[in-house]
Amino acid sequence: MKRILIVEDEKSMHEVYQDIFLEEEGQYHLFFAFSVEEALNILSKEAIDLIVLDIIMEPIPGQYLYLKLMQDEDLKQRKIPVIIASVLKKDMFERLENVGEVCVFEKPLAREPFLKKVGELTGAGTK
Repeated sequence: MKRILIVEDEKSMHEVYQDIFLEEEGQYHLFFAFSVEEALNILSKEAIDLIVLDIIMEPIPGQYLYLKLMQDEDLKQRKIPVIIASVLKKDMFERLENVGEVCVFEKPLAREPFLKKVGELTGAGTK
């Protein structure tokens, strides 16, 4: 079972992610963090296969976690793929898409393309 960390500060989006993965039962175990601090705590204890990250968060924005993944030696060695799922202006999406191995999805998420990318990045297929 692939382990996905969803870093999202809005409770309603946690429910959206649960609905998206509902039909994928048995393939994924979801961990939820409301903040960057919670995400770092989970990452220190769990072997995570994929991070789904909101960029627009308070008080610490999600890009801090992304930078930490790229700069912290322990996290960097783990090579955890990241999907950024956020509401951003078009130019910000274009800048993020040019940052190497990050995948960007605009909210609201389109279920099928999102799950397809999750499957590709984790090595799990969708039903």
